[in-house]
Amino acid sequence: MSTASGSKLYENTEPETKPTNVSDEELQDFKNKVNEWVKIDEQIRKLQIAIKERRVHKRVLGTQIQEFMTKNGYDNLNTHQGIIKSNIKEVQIPVRMPEVKLKLATICEEKAEFKDVFDKIFNSDRQVVTKSTLRRIVPKVNALSI
Repeated sequence: MSTASGSKLYENTEPETKPTNVSDEELQDFKNKVNEWVKIDEQIRKLQIAIKERRVHKRVLGTQIQEFMTKNGYDNLNTHQGIIKSNIKEVQIPVRMPEVKLKLATICEEKAEFKDVFDKIFNSDRQVVTKSTLRRIVPKVNALSI
């Protein structure tokens, strides 16, 4: 299936059940919306790559700036764009699920008691929500097949 701009739209991968009450105008409008959605998705992908590159560069510069500030005793830098503050503190690492299980197991002497406590905390009456997503799956190009 081709559009006026020359880019291709992929056919439906689900079993073919073509609605009979869709006019050609509605179908063309739908195709235009899909084509626009794909273009916007592609732009977002390119922008995300650019953002990722800039974050890496910013992290490297930030580390160098903070090392200089710490070494020379600066806590704040006044710039035309605002104040840059350097703060170093010690924090506890986040608790992970395997650690919680291990500590619960050591606290509760009996295995049955551990299972009951664990189920009460993590498995009982958890709310279920429905999430809807729409995403584009871009086929990966294998460099060896070129």
